[in-house]
Amino acid sequence: MRKAAIALATLTLVGSACSGDDGAGDSSQPPGSTTEAAPPVHYEPAFEPEACPAGTDPSVACGRLVVPEDRTDPDSPSVRLAVAIVPSRAEEPAPDPVVVLHGGPGGSLVGTSDNFVGNELGESRDVILMDQRGTGLSEPSLACPDQDVALGVDVVVSGLGAPTFHRRQNELLAACRRSIVERGVDPGAYDTVESAADVADLRTALGIDEWNIFSVSYGTRLALAVLRDHPEGVRSAVLDSVYPPEIDEVRDMADDLDHALGVLYEACRDQTGCSAAYPDLPQLWHELQLRLAEGPIEVTVAHPTTGEPLTVVIDDDLLSLVAFGALYDRDLIAVLPFFLDQLAQGQPDALAAALVANLAERQIPPALTQGAFFSGECADEIAYTEGATYDIEFGVADEESCATWDVPAGGLGNEPITSDVPTLVLAGAFDPVTPAAWSRAQADRMAEATYVEFPYFGHSIITSTEPGGCARQIRLTFFAAPEQRPDATCAADQAPIQFRAPG
Repeated sequence: MRKAAIALATLTLVGSACSGDDGAGDSSQPPGSTTEAAPPVHYEPAFEPEACPAGTDPSVACGRLVVPEDRTDPDSPSVRLAVAIVPSRAEEPAPDPVVVLHGGPGGSLVGTSDNFVGNELGESRDVILMDQRGTGLSEPSLACPDQDVALGVDVVVSGLGAPTFHRRQNELLAACRRSIVERGVDPGAYDTVESAADVADLRTALGIDEWNIFSVSYGTRLALAVLRDHPEGVRSAVLDSVYPPEIDEVRDMADDLDHALGVLYEACRDQTGCSAAYPDLPQLWHELQLRLAEGPIEVTVAHPTTGEPLTVVIDDDLLSLVAFGALYDRDLIAVLPFFLDQLAQGQPDALAAALVANLAERQIPPALTQGAFFSGECADEIAYTEGATYDIEFGVADEESCATWDVPAGGLGNEPITSDVPTLVLAGAFDPVTPAAWSRAQADRMAEATYVEFPYFGHSIITSTEPGGCARQIRLTFFAAPEQRPDATCAADQAPIQFRAPG
């Protein structure tokens, strides 16, 4: 999803984390809150078949899950959640399919269902995809179509610093929220607990007795909510890059970046070519931060599609953003020391060209449905965090943006979630946004969990490894027999990162 020129992809994605550690407060309400949830009303979830998006592989079946927007209001309007079912290639598929929970919050899957046709995940089971409420092709949408691209351009090309960025972000958020409310949509009804109920309703509406969950990043937080609130019918779960409810992502974001950079420094020292080319990466990083804080570097590059000249402004905030994004992905990790070294030598062209190339890729479509991102993060993360402000990141939720988005605290809470459902937990040692320590702690508290850490990968192990590779094979083995511990020795045998040398 994010390859060698995509260091900017986390302008909106890191908060998913996409985007935190040991938050304090009551398990169901934020500090100082005494509001009690209204009881649910009776309804029957329905699945309505419909044509798939144009161009979808003909083997895929599509439809919509229809449920109330507010399950406590008998007069609540309906939400219609887009669903795609990718059939297994097996002559006699296993009766327990895999439901995939996407990241974000605000990501989507149904529009990319063709990526799962022929995927090894479907060798023996059907694969079920659903765009969570407010996202992707689901209706209503909480999209803010202008925000992602407009702010991305300003950060990279115009040198928009963090304070100005936050002000402009809040202006756009306020306008987006007004447009959503004017359409009769309640942005407060789009949190993790409601999405977990949607997942449970989808299983019921499809008449499935048991299924398996595969989740990545924010999807793991949603999976944990399903395991806590709706464990019935869940045969097993895979949590890739865990985003648990008890952490405090905003408070610890700078420390998490420092930890991931520490993993980078150690990996470079352990590799003869890298240590020779970049003998003191920590000092290089420190000096760059100081230099760029005093004054940004401007470089003019050609737009990769139009050829028009663009002036890229690189300051200390943008450098932190670049490092954060690069540490997501093995391919980007391999070139990060090279970019830093070039920048230190007064040669910023390579980094600037990579940023602009990524900016062009991000024009269509935006990485996340922005309104769904802020509804999820504000209700379930920031509402349970005191002093939620940040100083290194663009485009994540904090107290200021969440005051603008104005949704109540969700029911997820910030207490750790446990489960006795067989679970496979995957993590990458370089991950800056959902550090491996979160995944390890989550596995430790689950009765039937297997933890596998990949020493040379960042965020989202399954999508970072080669097709048919180690993590994918471990996942298949686990789904085949979740009551048994899968053989995961290949994780430690993965080839080290080959860092790019100068020149």
